[in-house]
Parts: sequence; C-alpha cells; structure tokens
Amino acid sequence: MSVEERLRACERRFTAIVQHTPNVTIQGYDLEGHIVFWNEASEHVFGWRAEEAIGKKLESLIFTQEEGVQFVAMLQKIQQTKTPIGPLEFRFNRRNGEEGWCLSTVFEIPGEATQPCFICMDVDITELKLAEKALRASEELFSKAFCASPDLMSVSDLETGRYIEVNDVHARLLGFRRHEMIGKSPTELGILDNPPDYEAYARELRATGRVRDFEVRARTRQGKPLTVSISAELVQLGGRTCVLRVSRDVTARKAAEEALRASEQRFRGYFEMGLVGMAIACPDEGLVLLNDRICEIFGYPRAELASRTWTELTRPGDLANDTAMFRRAAAGEVDDYEVEKQLVHKDGRIVHARIIGKTLRDREGHVQCLVAMVQDITARKKAEDALRRSEERFDLAVRGSNDGIWDWKIATGEVYFSPRIHELLHCLPGGSPHRVESFNAHLHPEDHDRTWAAIRSHLDDRVPFDVEYRLRTKDGQYRWFRCRGQAVWDDAGKPFRMAGSLTDIHDRKMDEESLRQAQADALLARQEFTQRLISAQEQERKRIAGELHDSLGQDLSLIKNRIQLALACNGLPPAVVNHLEAASKIATDSLNEVRNLAHHLRPLPIEQSGLTDSLETLVQEVSESSAIHFDRQFENVDDLFPGEQATMLYRIAQEALNNLVKHSQATAASATLQRDLHCVRLRIEDNGRGFDKGSVLGPGTTRTGIGLTSIDERVRMLGGSLEIRTGPGQGTSLQLEIPLHEAAGVAPANSHAIDI
Repeated sequence: MSVEERLRACERRFTAIVQHTPNVTIQGYDLEGHIVFWNEASEHVFGWRAEEAIGKKLESLIFTQEEGVQFVAMLQKIQQTKTPIGPLEFRFNRRNGEEGWCLSTVFEIPGEATQPCFICMDVDITELKLAEKALRASEELFSKAFCASPDLMSVSDLETGRYIEVNDVHARLLGFRRHEMIGKSPTELGILDNPPDYEAYARELRATGRVRDFEVRARTRQGKPLTVSISAELVQLGGRTCVLRVSRDVTARKAAEEALRASEQRFRGYFEMGLVGMAIACPDEGLVLLNDRICEIFGYPRAELASRTWTELTRPGDLANDTAMFRRAAAGEVDDYEVEKQLVHKDGRIVHARIIGKTLRDREGHVQCLVAMVQDITARKKAEDALRRSEERFDLAVRGSNDGIWDWKIATGEVYFSPRIHELLHCLPGGSPHRVESFNAHLHPEDHDRTWAAIRSHLDDRVPFDVEYRLRTKDGQYRWFRCRGQAVWDDAGKPFRMAGSLTDIHDRKMDEESLRQAQADALLARQEFTQRLISAQEQERKRIAGELHDSLGQDLSLIKNRIQLALACNGLPPAVVNHLEAASKIATDSLNEVRNLAHHLRPLPIEQSGLTDSLETLVQEVSESSAIHFDRQFENVDDLFPGEQATMLYRIAQEALNNLVKHSQATAASATLQRDLHCVRLRIEDNGRGFDKGSVLGPGTTRTGIGLTSIDERVRMLGGSLEIRTGPGQGTSLQLEIPLHEAAGVAPANSHAIDI
C-alpha cells in the first residue's frame, strides 16, 4: 500500500474516532472563529447539525456576541503563544434555550496552505454543575437553618468534643461569641454544671449513634444555671466522625414544672389546712374530695359526708336558689359564683355559710367538676345582727343627744357629719361636702393652726384631744364649739380613723368673755387706784418728810442749841449740867431719827444721784447697819425709768432689803441689777433660813404684813413679773423682771406679778 493510501486510511480512522466519540465534543475553527469541523457529539450536546454549524461563528449558535469575541481573542492568543488553553469551564446555550456547561481544551494544529486550524475538545459537565448548584443550595439552606434556628445548633468532633461550628443562639445563650467557642470543648469552656450528666449522654451517643431529649445541667459563662435538652446524631464530615447536636433550653419549662409541683403541693396544703371547708364535686359522682374543715362544718365523718348530696345538706328554703345557680353554671352561663346560704348540720341546727364555687370544664365546655370553698359565717352573722342592734341604739342616742357626732376616715379624707352638726351650723343635711376640707372651710382662721396642732398631737403622740374653736355658721357668724375625739390605730401604730363629738359652747364662752372683761376692767381699775394711792402716798411721804425736816427738825435743832447755850453758862450745879447734857443727847438722837425718817420717806438721792447710785447707796447702808455681807453688781439704768417709776423700783428694793434684814437671819447676800434689750432684772438673794412659799404665798393664804403686798402692787404697776424661790433652810431669791416697753405705764390687765 502506498503512502498516500495509508495516509487516507489513517485520516478515515481518525475521522471515525472523532466523529463517533460519544462523550467528547470536538470542533475545528479557523483563526477568525469560523467552524470548520463539528462532530456528532457536538450535534448531540449543542443541538445544531454539522451542516448548520460549519462556516458559522459560535455567537450565532451557542455564545453571546461578547462571549464570541472573547473566544476569537483566545484563538489568537494560542496562535501567538503556541500554547494550548484549558481545561476551562464555559457556559453555553443549547439550541432549545437550555443553559449548559462544558469543560474545554483548545489547541492549534497545522492547517492547509499554512492556515492555522484550532481544535476544541469539550466534555459536557452540565449535570455536574447542576449537582454542584443543588449541593450549594442545600448547603446554603442548611447553613441558614443552622444559623436561624431558635434552638442551640452545634457540630463537634466525637473524639475530642471540641466544637467545629455553633450557631449564634448557642453562643449567646451561654454568654460567649462564636469564635470563643469554636475549637473548645464544653469542659474547656466550663459550661458543664454536672459533668456526670454529660458523660452519660456521651456514652449513650457512642453506643447507639443517636440521642433524643437527654437533659444535661449546664451553666452560662456568668454562672447562671441552665437545663438543656439534647438531641444528637453521629455524622461523617471529611472522613471523621462528628456530632450534629440540636439542644433546647428547657430551664423555663423545668421551672414551670417545678412551680406546678409546688403549686400542687400548696393546693394540697391549702386544701387540707382547714382555714375554710373545701370540696370537689362531679356531676355524675357527687362529692369526690373533701377536707377535714368541711366535715367539721357539717358535723359528719368524711365517709358519711361523701355519701350525702347538696340537696340533703341545704336548708329547704335555700334549695331553689342553689339549684338555679348550679344549673346556670352547668349551662355555661357562669363559671364562678358566690352565695350565702343556710346549711343543715348533722344535729339539725342551721349553719350560715358563704360558698364560692368555680366550675372546671373540658374543651367542649362541659362541666367536669365543681370546686367549692365553704366558710362558716355563723359567728359573723350573729356579730352583724348584734352590730345592727348596736347601730340602731347608737342612732337613737345620736338623735337624742344635743351634741353632733363626726367620724373621719383619715386615709380618704371622708368625714361623716351627723344631722345634729348641720343643725348646729344652721345648714341643711347635705349642704356641706362630707370631706375634711369642708371642716377647714368653716374653721376660724385664727383657730386653724392651734386646732390642727392638737389633732396631730393626738394622732402622733396620743395626747387626749379636747379643743375649743370657732366655726362659721350658714349666716356667716362664728360660734364657739368644744370638740372631743378619739383615734383608732392599726397594728403598726398608724391612725386610720378618728371619731368624736361637737358641743355648742358659744353662750358659755360669751359669758366667760364677759366675766373676763369685767375682771380685767376691775383689775385695771384696781391698778389705777393702786397707782393713784401709791402716788398719793409718795406725795404724802414728801409732805411729811418736809414737815419733819422743816418743822420738827428745826424745833429739835433749836432745843439742842438752847441746851448748848445753857451749858455754856458758868456756875451751874453739877446736877443741872447732867440733866442738860442728857437732854442734849436726847435732842441729838431725836434729830437724827427725824432726819432718817425724812430720808426714808423721800429718797432725795434719786433726784440728786440717779436710781443706780441710790440703789447702791441703799445696799451699802443696809450692809453697814447689819451683820450681813453683801455682794453688789449694778448696771446703769438711769435712762430707762422716769422719776415715779424709779421711785417705785427703789421702794421695791427698799422693802425687799428690809424683809431680808428683819426675817432672813442671813450672813451673806447679793444684789444684782442687770439690763438687756428687752428688760431690766433686779435680783436679791440671801443664804438665810428661807420660808414655806405655800403657807405664805399660796392661794387662800392671808398675808400678815404689807411688805410682799407692797412689792406685788408696785411690780404690777411696772408691768413686770416677780419670781420668788425659797424653802425652809434654803435661803431666798427674789427676782424682779420689768419689760422695757412696759416700764413707763400701767401694766396690761393680763400681766402677772408673783410666780410661785
């Protein structure tokens, strides 16, 4: 066979191989991308016959215009570099419009007349791409489900227990971030509250390959305890055995179950506690559950009571109402009801009871059972009856009383005013709101603070409440009332109610005011009389002192002088001389006495030296004329008292010192005169024998001397106060306090003198 024949035979074999390769598409292209060869596999894969494809470009068959341009550029690159390209994945469109994928390799082979020829060999990978796409979709769906699941999702290595992946819910519940958990085991993370639980779970998983609803106690990163229910299954990932775990936080459910158990225990405890009678009855079975208290109420043993019906236990007069109520409950009209009825005790007596019923229904609304709480209210009924009778008696007493009655609910401010109070205020019942504000509106403004201070003292300190105040009547006039009340306090000591009476004392107060005014007028008249009397006494003292000094004093001086002239004569017998000298001495003593009397009757030093020096001189003279040592401290008060008031203060000190010398038997004394912005204080104290104030100054005692009376009157006229502190064997302290604004006039009617 010649070479040409062998070559043609080889071409035929090659063409047969290329044409009939079923899984590989082979095409030939020139440099411009025109198809020069198209095998049968290409027809099958792309949908175009060879005669339709040859001479055309791919953009008119399976590529877009842009993809066709890119394919020609690739051919040119191969021609330039002499290097095949591939394998590459290409997307194409079949003739029927379906999308396909192929894995292609393109290379250059020699062509005729030195024209390059390119061969493209493709493997159809459309099914592989679709499988990969489905796998990606499945993986994406699993990932979304894994991440979005409300449950705790995780994948971990079976051997090490370390997490490969966890969802955000899992990490967030335990207090971690995902990256903090991945690569670590529960033990390393410290989230196992009871490791033996987890070990038991792991053993069961290894033994069976799966675990369902296994509860493990865990704790969060912050130490909060959790209970987790785990469902897990072994899976193979990348050639290693892993655990796909779905967990659920059942802490709340476990707490609810525990709460339910505790509730059931509490119910059983309450049911059997015996505070009230309790029974559960079913429509078909009657009483199915009873407690001891209901047996006590009816007087039956438990077994005997369970055999009774409500009809037998109910007083016939209440049976119709009770039956109607049960029928309404059975018909679904009511679920809860409350009635008071009369039951029949085993011994035949009537028991008053309060019954609260609750119907329990199934899903269709049929009554399954009735739970009844039965409370024996016989004692309460008797108490209510007694209270009713008491209230009737009280109402009669209130109506027959001349006083008004009030009752104040402190928390709400509501006040009950009896009809009599409205009569006292000349108002119609209901004319004023029954509020504490209404009382304030009628209360005289000058009495408001004093009245509420008394109320607060009673509520806070439980001081008895008895106060007098003025209330405005309907005609706008104020009348005097006496109010007495008593509060009620709770166990914590907080007052919650106060009630009392209101008495009209207006006429009495007016009489008392008239009496006080008369007494004040009489006192004022007495003070004015006393002032005029003392003034007259001072004038008379001045007159007598002048007469003693000018008349009797001059006469005594003349007598003394005459005697001295007689003694100057020579030749007088000794007896006569003796008589004349004795008479001269008597005249001298009498003259000195007259001068002393004149001095005391009219203290000239006040006019000459002032009040302060006169008082100091007086104390000095008393000290020198007695055996009493005086401590003195005097502040100047000459500018505070005019002449008559200065004389009064001098007379007070003079009388007090006279009393001290005559009665105290003291060895030491002190006299202090002080002043400040408000008053002048004169204090005279001694260490003498003192006296019993009650017997000398007490009410009803008769004063035997004029000393304290004179002091008292003068103190009143100066508007001051006198305090005497003494006792047998304790010495005496006399303190006079004269307000500066009162010193120049007659004291007001309510001024006081001696404080005992």
